[in-house]
Amino acid sequence: MSSQNRSPNAELGLLDATMIGMGAMIGAGIFVLTGLAAEIAGPAAIIVFALNGAVTAFTGLSYAELAASIPKSGGGYAFVREIFDDFASFIMGWMLWFAYMIAGALYALGFAPNFLELLHVYGFVAPPEEVGAIAVPLLDVSIPLAFLLAFVAVLALVTLNAVSTAASGSAETIFTIIKVSILIVFVLFGLASPMFATAEFQPLFPSTAGAAAILPAMGLTFIAFEGYDLITTVTEEVKNPRENIPKAIFLSLIATVIVYLAVVTVAVGTLGAEGLADAGEAGSQQPRPPTPLSSPPHGLPSRWVGRANCFPRLDGFITAMGRHLLPSSPARSSCLARSRCQHRVRATCRVCSSCCRLLSSTSRSSGCGASDRR
Repeated sequence: MSSQNRSPNAELGLLDATMIGMGAMIGAGIFVLTGLAAEIAGPAAIIVFALNGAVTAFTGLSYAELAASIPKSGGGYAFVREIFDDFASFIMGWMLWFAYMIAGALYALGFAPNFLELLHVYGFVAPPEEVGAIAVPLLDVSIPLAFLLAFVAVLALVTLNAVSTAASGSAETIFTIIKVSILIVFVLFGLASPMFATAEFQPLFPSTAGAAAILPAMGLTFIAFEGYDLITTVTEEVKNPRENIPKAIFLSLIATVIVYLAVVTVAVGTLGAEGLADAGEAGSQQPRPPTPLSSPPHGLPSRWVGRANCFPRLDGFITAMGRHLLPSSPARSSCLARSRCQHRVRATCRVCSSCCRLLSSTSRSSGCGASDRR
């Protein structure tokens, strides 16, 4: 068997596969989309996230069924290849790979300013917008520090993936558990807050649009539930994939929905729908945007929460970036190794090379014969 068709080692367990989905879904978006949902639907933002979770469950059921029937790495590419022709699956595989790489690059660019913000909070550097560039010796160029940090983050995660899939999965699992733990602490402090004890969720719907406001809010926040599909891209690297992949998809969805509902409920109950919406709107208009969860509920140690808020945002970017870089390698490898389009290109190149060698040898033999005759 050639190295190109060699199956990867199954090193990831059910927990690692579940954390791939959770790490991709519970990203930095939760700190922004909560305010967006509250601005559109008011306290009904809780219903918005619940309905989005229900809709996502049906899509997740399809992915779970396909992954159990087609336990191959590549995700959507592997499924398309079973139904459509080679060219369609070949294009699908490369589209997925480019999408994962672009998403990873965007998360890396989001990670850099948040890392600088964390350093600024603890007094190590100036505010992110005031940090300058680094001059490159012997070259008349300057590299922005944020870009350099993004490059280093991507390089570190790619190197970790290259060293060991198990090590990469374990590291991402740890980061995801830390992020979820911080959100749980936020929820517990919020539930103990005096403001939550007197919270009012009425009127449930905004007076202008009524219950119809749920639909646009669902459409704009549905992206928060994307990421469970990444589990299917590493199917062959998961132990007992026919059983563990469907379990991981549903466990990650259930856990994510619970975390989202808890965070949104506490945020709306302590800050109020208007306060949560104002925080989200203000965050999009300031150089260093505070997120809707940046304003700690009344009764919480605001200085501690303000500093701790940097960690889940930073962790969210790290896990989302890692989760998109992790499946990019299996998606690309699966596309290259299994696509008959690629094999045909290689076969055509081999035929052309053989023809060229034959013509070259014929030409050399003809030249030698002519010289002998002369």
